Amino acid sequence: VAAIVAFCDMRVDTRALSQVIERDQPVIDRMLTWLCDLGVLHRTSESTVEPGDKFVCEAVQRFVPEQDLIAAVLQLAKKTARYSRLDAARLADKADDREMASRYYVIAAVQAIRIGAYPDAIDLLSRVINVASSDRATVYAKYWLAEVQFLLHRYDEARAIYAELLCHQSVLSVEKRAILCARNAQVMTMIDSDHAGAALEVISRIPPLALKKSDVAARAEILLASAAIAILSGSQEHADVVIHKLKVELDTRATNPRWLDIAAALCKLSLITRGYAEALPFSRGYGN
Repeated sequence: VAAIVAFCDMRVDTRALSQVIERDQPVIDRMLTWLCDLGVLHRTSESTVEPGDKFVCEAVQRFVPEQDLIAAVLQLAKKTARYSRLDAARLADKADDREMASRYYVIAAVQAIRIGAYPDAIDLLSRVINVASSDRATVYAKYWLAEVQFLLHRYDEARAIYAELLCHQSVLSVEKRAILCARNAQVMTMIDSDHAGAALEVISRIPPLALKKSDVAARAEILLASAAIAILSGSQEHADVVIHKLKVELDTRATNPRWLDIAAALCKLSLITRGYAEALPFSRGYGN
């Protein structure tokens, strides 16, 4: 136990450690308490410990072959993923498994994006791009990096990444490919509204059958991108087409968890292009 924590040289989750050692949590806790009393380890919280005295930690590692420690740390990384994807990524990095580390770093970055921690997400994704051992990991990291740049309204940076990804989209899932095409079209319009007509044409060519009925997230993103483009276009014709698509999707809103975002886009698009009188019925209908 001491050798594994010392080799990790970072905070370790005791619950994951218990699963790797295959001992009950109370047994591990007693063992860790004893090691902390000796100064070998240091308890950082109720469920985490880290290496203590540097010289003692270096000494205990010599009793376990390095390959055994690496194997144990990889198992620890997998178990730690249940509690922290970021810590799991750091552990996999420590064991020099770049593929596993990249996978967990991307997941940790997506979690950071969802809570608005964009600088943290950029740092994690950049790390994957620099060290990833596979094209798949690099492409997915760039995809999410482009999404962050989009959310930060850095449209030129996002457009450059989206354009690059269009050349490697075969690595992405069908759902991500569809969102990529829609987002690229939206960013083009954000940069220059004269591209609105061409952008909507690109989105209209995304094959509906390419998306499974369960891919509601992709459908929602495509519709929201279409609504944004229609607003920027200033064209009533474009707006009418998108409004119809939004209404059709909302007829099945029970199956789409993004129905509220779609309803908001419908109300906004109707208000801007048709006026208050047209938007009010939608606002009342979907507000109930």
